[in-house]
Amino acid sequence: MVIDMELQEAKDAVFELMKKKDEIESNLRALKEILDNNHVGMSESLVDSSLKCCKIPPFHTFHIFV
Repeated sequence: MVIDMELQEAKDAVFELMKKKDEIESNLRALKEILDNNHVGMSESLVDSSLKCCKIPPFHTFHIFV
């Protein structure tokens, strides 16, 4: 009986971690889409050196909780 409870607790913890992983991946996809829409890749600067401004609109905010 105790082992069953511990197993269920472990399963619940794994499912919670899987849910958090899915949320993080979803946020990353949304952030990547913003970069793609602004023609910025993962290796370019986010700040334009000639204009000293951000290439990504400031109204996009995402919170990633780990």
